[in-house]
Amino acid sequence: MLGHSGGVLCEVTFHNHARHLLDIEAPRALVANYDPVSFASIVVFEDFGSHATFCSEVTLVDRDFARAQLDILARLHGRFSAAPELAGALGVLPTWYERFNNLATFHLEESCAAGVDASEAILPPELFARRDAIWPATLRSLERIRELPLTLCHGDVHLKNWYQCEDGRVGLGDWGVTHRGHWSRDLAYTLATSLTIADRRVLECDLIAYYLDRLASEGGPRVSMEDARHAYRLSLLSAFAFWTLTLKPDPAFPDMQPSTTAKVFIERIGHAVADYDAIDIA
Repeated sequence: MLGHSGGVLCEVTFHNHARHLLDIEAPRALVANYDPVSFASIVVFEDFGSHATFCSEVTLVDRDFARAQLDILARLHGRFSAAPELAGALGVLPTWYERFNNLATFHLEESCAAGVDASEAILPPELFARRDAIWPATLRSLERIRELPLTLCHGDVHLKNWYQCEDGRVGLGDWGVTHRGHWSRDLAYTLATSLTIADRRVLECDLIAYYLDRLASEGGPRVSMEDARHAYRLSLLSAFAFWTLTLKPDPAFPDMQPSTTAKVFIERIGHAVADYDAIDIA
C-alpha cells in the first residue's frame, strides 16, 4: 500500500533532494533508496533519539511551541514556493490531489464514512447530522486546492510527528507524505491537531497571522488573512479524512495509530470543520 500510494517514493525523494536545502530541525538520512518495482526500501537515519522526544496526542502545545512549528513550516514552504526544484528533482512527487486520489483507490470513502459513524460521541452534533455531506465536500475541497500555487509540503503534520529536543528546539519527522501542494494543508493540519479545541479558537487567528509573516520573510508569497483563512478552510476536510480513515482503515492499510489517538484528532479537526462550516464549500 505504501508503495502504490506513493509513500516510499515521497520519503526517499525528500531526503535525497530536499532535506539538505532546508535549515530546519528534522531527521537526516544517511541512506535513502527504494526499488520502484518491488517497493523494497531502506532509509537509515542519524541517531537523534537520545536528545529528542516525540509528542503525543496529550502533549500540551502553547503559543510558543505552535510558533516554533510554524517557523518550520514557513521555512519549508517559503524555500520551495514556485521553486525550480518542483519541476526538477522534486517533480516526481505527486501533487496533493494525486496523492489523495491514490489513497482513495484503497476504499478510502468507505473507511472515512465508517470512522465518522464511530465518532458520533465526539463530533459536533451539527456536523454528525450532515455526515453524508462530508465526503462530497472533501472532494470539492480538493478540486479548489488543486487550483492554488504549489510548494513542497510535509503532508502529515499531526502532533505525533513533531518532536522536542533537549535544548528546546522543535523538530518534524516522518516525511512519507511529502508532496507538491499548497501550504494551507500543513498549516490547517498542524493547528487543528496540535491545539486543544479551546486553545485553537483563542490562538488560531494570531498564529495564522504569524505564519503568514514568516512565510513572506522566508521567500514565499505575501498572502492576505482573508485568502489564508479561505485556503485553511479548504484544507481541513482532507485532514479530517486522514483520521477517520485511521480509526476504521481498510484491511489493505497497515496498523497505524491507537484508536485513542485517532479519536483525539478526529474530535479536534471535526470541531474545526464545524467552526469553519467547511462542508458548505461550493
